[in-house]
Amino acid sequence: MNWLLYYKSSPLEHHYLHILWNPAVGLVPAFRLPERLVPVSFDVIGQSHQLFHITSFIASKYQFEAVIKDCLLKRGQINTDVVSALSVEAILLVVFTDLVILCYFSIKLYKSTDKEEKLNYNKMD
Repeated sequence: MNWLLYYKSSPLEHHYLHILWNPAVGLVPAFRLPERLVPVSFDVIGQSHQLFHITSFIASKYQFEAVIKDCLLKRGQINTDVVSALSVEAILLVVFTDLVILCYFSIKLYKSTDKEEKLNYNKMD
């Protein structure tokens, strides 16, 4: 019976649920709600970090279900050659962006440590 409900719902419902849960993923640990409201009670169980993992799991679940439903719904319309090319382009874009971010922060870190070394060297004199 569960499979009947699974295939009758639309992918849009899952996309909307994913969008609904996404803010909770960031806001729960940012506000530290349980610890801030009752400081001692949530030291072991129910921390905001644990709630972060739970909300991110729920958001990911809806996202994966939406993607699977989209693929099943558009099975005949998907061109595997185009999807493969777009996947490679997306991976290359992500790797390039990560390298740019890595280089930017590495240069900033190198410059800041270089200044600190010069300051420490001048203090020794």
